[in-house]
Amino acid sequence: MEGNVTASYEHEALEALPYGVFISDAEGYVLYSNTRYKEDYHNDTKVWKPSEREQLHSSLLELLDKLKTDGKGDTVGEVLYLPDKYDNRGNRIERYVSVRRLQDAQLAGNYMGIIEDAEFANLQEDLKRARTLQMNMLPENQCMQGGIRYGYRYKAAHMIGGDMINVYATDRYPEQKAKDTMAVLTDVSGHGTLGSLLAVFTKASWDMTEISPANAFADFYQKFKKLEIADDTYITGVACRIDQTAQKIIYSYAGHDAPLFLKHGNTVRVFRQERSCVISDVWYRGNVHYADSEEVFSDGDIFVMMSDGILACTDQNNSIIDEAYIERLLLRSRSATEFLDNLWRVKSDVQPDDCTVLAFDLTDREEA
Repeated sequence: MEGNVTASYEHEALEALPYGVFISDAEGYVLYSNTRYKEDYHNDTKVWKPSEREQLHSSLLELLDKLKTDGKGDTVGEVLYLPDKYDNRGNRIERYVSVRRLQDAQLAGNYMGIIEDAEFANLQEDLKRARTLQMNMLPENQCMQGGIRYGYRYKAAHMIGGDMINVYATDRYPEQKAKDTMAVLTDVSGHGTLGSLLAVFTKASWDMTEISPANAFADFYQKFKKLEIADDTYITGVACRIDQTAQKIIYSYAGHDAPLFLKHGNTVRVFRQERSCVISDVWYRGNVHYADSEEVFSDGDIFVMMSDGILACTDQNNSIIDEAYIERLLLRSRSATEFLDNLWRVKSDVQPDDCTVLAFDLTDREEA
């Protein structure tokens, strides 16, 4: 009885899918097809009698043969025209069809096809390419910049995210042939394609020659306004310059919610700018002001920046990861890398927002 109930649920689930599904044998004879498949292919010139075995449409048979003879993988997909189907403009209707070899013991030797809307499939491919572009724009991980070793962890809540980070060296003391380390973390409101585009815009538009984080934000604010995004879309961020000669962290906020953390011995200092302006085209009238603040550090300290998405997460035991939680993790960590590993080990995979965290070992200056 339980098996019959399970089979009934599985059948209802396949019937409710918004795309066509079929299962065929190696010769292309249909073993199963759902209602959406029949809607796409019921106008085939061949009318199947109840006593006959239905065979796939010729275009699907060609795709099936391509998979069988290709031998390079378990899946093949193409955009195909539906037989004798046109839209209201007289254009032939397209579908994206993928066919996969079935590996299950009971179904081995058979094939499953999925028939999706071609525009949706193309959009998915575009999103994958956008994600690849976004990931390629992230800085090198676990390396040195300006003589400081750093690392980061990043995970988008969706296929593409709105967080963007950059870590680079800036010529602060050319006469000493030394460089400060600049770190920038920004977060675009919302998610999706616009968020990804604005994240890339942030990386491309940031003035890497400016040594004042506040001045860099002021410059970026003016560039953002030229986009004339007349809605509530905005960008928050925090930028820090790590000056090892003066042993100071010079930082500026642009509406960023998460604080900065500095581990010194057996203590953790938590600091932030309480009031700052987000990067927005519609929120403010008149001049917008950004300011630099300073925090001193010592050799051996660990410095941490993060997005507010981290503080919206829970750990594996469903405990909230708040500022106190981060402090405890830092106190148990002997290096930036160890802290990042500890955090990512306990953080739940379920996250409502993009999660980004950077950590720096503030040790004696080394050659980058």
